[in-house]
Amino acid sequence: MAKSKKRKSGPKKPGFLKSAERTLDVLEYMSNKESIGVTELAAAKKIGISTAHRILTTLVRRGFAARNPKTRRYSPGRKLKKLARLAK
Repeated sequence: MAKSKKRKSGPKKPGFLKSAERTLDVLEYMSNKESIGVTELAAAKKIGISTAHRILTTLVRRGFAARNPKTRRYSPGRKLKKLARLAK
């Protein structure tokens, strides 16, 4: 029988998904800003630049963020704005 490999990713939290937690952190950060840059986001949330970029790219693809191609900055997208209106 092969030995199972143990993951060394820190303590496990039941019902906790790290990627979802990071994405929600990004959404909260975006909700308080007019626009954000990838480097700014990475520094503010203490995550890697590539992680920040992947999260923002996913949010853009799903309509929760919008990217300005001229400034290369991100702002809340139509779906995030819709959620904000529904929450009022």
